[in-house]
Amino acid sequence: MTVKAADAFFEYIDGWTGTVTDMPGGGGGVWITVANQGPTLLHFLIPPDQLEPHDQTPEN
Repeated sequence: MTVKAADAFFEYIDGWTGTVTDMPGGGGGVWITVANQGPTLLHFLIPPDQLEPHDQTPEN
């Protein structure tokens, strides 16, 4: 998934890509894990309307 920040709270991670790790029912957020921003795994609870599928098709 790619973060598409709609507000200032998630602006600093806009454009980062991650993997969905949990989709809790009541809170409305989706946990994603980001591994491509350094050696440490980062975890974020993001509103689903601020995520979009990441195109993982290799470019030619």
